[in-house]
Amino acid sequence: MCRSILTIASLSLCTAAPALAQAGPAADRSIAAVLVDPGPPGASQVDYFIKFDGVDGATAPMDLSAQILLFVNGTPVSSRTIGLTQQPTGGCSGLGCEPGEPCLCTDPPVVCECGPSTIIVESFPEPVQPGDEITVLLMPAPGAVPDPDSTNNSYSTTVATDRFWNRRITGATAVPASAGGDSFFDIFTEISLEARYDGELDLSTIVQVLVNGVVVAESAALDLVIGFSPCECGDDCAPQWQGACVAGGTSGDCACGINISVVVPRVHVDPDDELIVALVPTPDALPELPPFEEDDEHGAELPRVCEADLDGNLIVDFNDLLLMLTSWGPCAGCTADLDGDDMVGFNDLLMLLASWGPCFPV
Repeated sequence: MCRSILTIASLSLCTAAPALAQAGPAADRSIAAVLVDPGPPGASQVDYFIKFDGVDGATAPMDLSAQILLFVNGTPVSSRTIGLTQQPTGGCSGLGCEPGEPCLCTDPPVVCECGPSTIIVESFPEPVQPGDEITVLLMPAPGAVPDPDSTNNSYSTTVATDRFWNRRITGATAVPASAGGDSFFDIFTEISLEARYDGELDLSTIVQVLVNGVVVAESAALDLVIGFSPCECGDDCAPQWQGACVAGGTSGDCACGINISVVVPRVHVDPDDELIVALVPTPDALPELPPFEEDDEHGAELPRVCEADLDGNLIVDFNDLLLMLTSWGPCAGCTADLDGDDMVGFNDLLMLLASWGPCFPV
């Protein structure tokens, strides 16, 4: 029920009574990020990312809709409503949700996804200019369940068209696993976080491993929050990351470095398989921005199949070179005779050197 009317200039918003005065369920809505897309001249837009957290234990549909208001230089210029309904457990059975898992549905158009929270991206097509002061306000829509926390319902910034964030994979390598058999590999993935922003960004992600297009393994969720505010890193960060920190896992340690290495252990891969690693944002984290989606996947380098592993330890190294040299010369049927000409010679040496490093068993 609408309890009051907030009128600012020519815009009117119906606001709910404060959460403390409400009885019954409540749902947290928060502004996760705000960016400005410059677009062509005169056609810029303000993109905002709204996170909705569902109602725990809901047994009936819940209206989580929100109203959004945009101020430019202190003047309200646009408002809109985001329609969102939480279906109770089992309300979206056709989506394949886990038992006991609710789902959230936008309206319109009706698009549903499993899980207790979601991030919705919307835009205000406003001709803002660099240097403009913009504020985005968020509040429950009329008739929607109240919001228990209003501290995360506004965001103010100065327009800068170079604001962005990006997760990208810079490299991926398969290394023979120490246990599990000849065709099991540890998949090492190098991740780079890049951003230019004036607030906190949740870029948490999961590394998935795909073999022939099918997800076969994934890492634990990586808790990656970049905060552009004072932290333990202090003045030790590089100038472009002044005060920026990455907190990983449960240690809470701070690091100025934005490069992260992740290993997914013991993945079964055969010599002819296609191996790809991919970054997938966690459900509560910000999605990737469209210009940067292509660098979220990377082919993983597989060891080569080789006959030059003379000692059978799944790596061609100095020991194999010594074994070849001890067989140098005429040697019918020798394992070091890689080209099969009954002679261990210069051609065999070149084949061994070309196979240097980890390799599959023959």
